[in-house]
Formats: sequence, structure tokens, C-alpha cells
Amino acid sequence: NDHRVFLRLGDIAFDMEDWAAGYAQAKEYFQKACEINATDTTSRDRLGDVEIKNMRLEIQKLQEQSKANPTDKELRGRLKEAIQKRIQYEIQEYERRIKAQPLKAVFHNRLGDLYFQTGRHDEAISELQLAARDPKFKISGHTLLGRCLHAKGQFPMAITQFQKAREGQE
Repeated sequence: NDHRVFLRLGDIAFDMEDWAAGYAQAKEYFQKACEINATDTTSRDRLGDVEIKNMRLEIQKLQEQSKANPTDKELRGRLKEAIQKRIQYEIQEYERRIKAQPLKAVFHNRLGDLYFQTGRHDEAISELQLAARDPKFKISGHTLLGRCLHAKGQFPMAITQFQKAREGQE
């Protein structure tokens, strides 16, 4: 009844070469870990990572099919829909993670990037300002902040953020 055992088993399944089997097993193990210890956010995060990986692999398959059949409009539509579905899922997932663990800069950085990708620049700026405080995300945070401000037409502020990003480089 130790949830950490199921986390480890889930991690092993997550890394399996046979993703069809690995997906089902990882999902099962992480769900079991969530049941055993409902307060552990790691189990819920890993369950989200399993879904994100599954969506990304599906998108990769659709991209390969689309390259092989560039005139197939229905296939391109499915690809576009799958990408949008993944982005929306990731946004919800990272909003949930931040609500549970508001001090994790990695979550703020990823959510800021997702907001930027979807054109939600004001929300992206808020998240990236929090992420850029962490030395690990200083360069990427300030760079994305600069891109957001540039997209909003706030060029002097964008330049300032790009300069801060450059100062963070070794």
C-alpha cells in the first residue's frame, strides 16, 4: 500500500518502447498511486504527463501520415484538431498544477509558453514574470516575455526583456 511503489512502476511503464502497453499500464499504476495517497500531487502530475505523451505521439503519427498524403484535407483537419486538443488539455493540466503547487517555476514557465502559443499574451506575461524569477528560467522566461510584449506592440518593454534574457547567458 505504498504509493511510491506504484509511482515507480508507472515510471517504468511510461518509458516502455511499446507505448500501447506502456500507456495502459502507466495510467493504471498512477491511478492506483492517486487512490492510495490522494494528497500526493506527484501521482496526479504523472497521470497528466501520461495523457500529454499519448496525445503527442498521436499527433506525431498524424503528422507522418499528413506528410505522406499532403493533399488529404480530412487528415490535416484531424491533425489540427489533435494539436488544439493537446494544447487545451495541457493548459488545464498546468493550471491545475499551479493551483496545487504555486511556487513551482517550471509550471509557470510551461503555462506561460502555452498561453503564448494560444495568443493569450496578458496571461502569458503574468506566468512568465513568475517563472523568470527562478534562475533556471531566467533566460527562457525573459525571452518569452519579450516575445509576448513584442506581439502586443510594446517594443521598448520587449527590448528590455530580451536584454535581461541576454544578461542571463553565460
